[in-house]
Amino acid sequence: MSEEIVTTTKKRGRPPGSIREVYFTIGAVNDGDLVLKQIQATRGEGISEDEMRNEARRSFVTEFSLEPEVVLGPFFEAKLAQTSGNKKESIRIAVEDINYTRRKSQAIYNGWYVVARYIEDDDGLEREDVVEITFKKEVSPGEKPKGKPHPTLKLISELQMLDSNSEMSIWIKY
Repeated sequence: MSEEIVTTTKKRGRPPGSIREVYFTIGAVNDGDLVLKQIQATRGEGISEDEMRNEARRSFVTEFSLEPEVVLGPFFEAKLAQTSGNKKESIRIAVEDINYTRRKSQAIYNGWYVVARYIEDDDGLEREDVVEITFKKEVSPGEKPKGKPHPTLKLISELQMLDSNSEMSIWIKY
């Protein structure tokens, strides 16, 4: 009995017919000020690089009423920038720049009970958008306990705040 083995090869790269956006960076000097603009060009089967460059140049002239001195490109948008459309907003504040207020709250974040510590902005006022959370324990621990994540900055809108009178508030020891 003979068995026929069928192998398929997966093609790498973009699927047929998909087109990556092409950009040109165009610059000019206007009264001593540098004017730079990244312009997306139309791309298709029958459009040459020179035609794309001229289209981007015309768009710059129309927008700024300046003749470009430099036209760089074509460039493709970075692959990560194209595919990360649903990425969550991240908060970055240098650790040495964080000053805490005296206010703390209890909340639930991503299946964990957390303590939210409010931080000050540059003017010494309490920020209303960001807190540092410290993970305390899982809301519904499984058979195998998970390690606690490290403290991190989160938007207050991502937290499910608990009031201080709820029975859930018993678990936190500041």
